[in-house]
Amino acid sequence: MAGEQVALIRPAIPFSSLTAQHKRAAASLRAKPPLYDNVPMPAYMIVDIDIHDQPAYVAEYAKFVPAIVARHGGKYLARGGKTEVMEGEWIPKRIALFEFPNVDAAKAFLSDPEYQPLKAVRHRVAKTNAITVEGV
Repeated sequence: MAGEQVALIRPAIPFSSLTAQHKRAAASLRAKPPLYDNVPMPAYMIVDIDIHDQPAYVAEYAKFVPAIVARHGGKYLARGGKTEVMEGEWIPKRIALFEFPNVDAAKAFLSDPEYQPLKAVRHRVAKTNAITVEGV
């Protein structure tokens, strides 16, 4: 046995030689599995904020937002902590990372009528980029 190699993988069987039952089983394996159908997936909102007027940002915006975030099931996971670029050229200014129950909840937060005046303040005192990503 020394120096001999044993084939551990069987050669592929031509699809044409499979039975109808085996063909259906093979086709179902190639189909996208419904892993997340009807499963609520959390959504993470990542906001890169370049603040131009820090006193106004704190006094007119930052202290009012957490209650509205919470009302939509959201919570802060990171808020203004130190960032370190691990790869690429993105140099974030200030990151806020939120978790929401789903993307719809994040959208509801952003469109909440009570948030609109605060959003206007944020647009006045900072430049922001925001995305959501579905979690698992």
